[in-house]
Formats: sequence, structure tokens, C-alpha cells
Amino acid sequence: MTLFKGIVLKGVWELLTSLVAKITWEVVLERFATRLVVWGLETLKKAEHQ
Repeated sequence: MTLFKGIVLKGVWELLTSLVAKITWEVVLERFATRLVVWGLETLKKAEHQ
């Protein structure tokens, strides 16, 4: 029973860590995309005023 419990706990742990990593990666990508869009808009705004 202990071996089975260890296998199940390891699987649950791997699932949780992969979910956290996925969420973290999505946040990083979303922030990067947002900053890229803001930079692009600011660049267009500066080019328009020159």
C-alpha cells in the first residue's frame, strides 16, 4: 500500500508542479506581449508627432 501511495502522491505532485509552471509561463508570455504592444504603440505615437 505504501508503494502505491507513493506513486499516487508523486503523480499528484508532478501534476501540481506542471500546472504552476504552465500558469507561470502564460503570465510571463502575457506580460511580454503586453509590453511589446505598449512599446509599439509608443513608437507609433512618437513617429506620428515628428
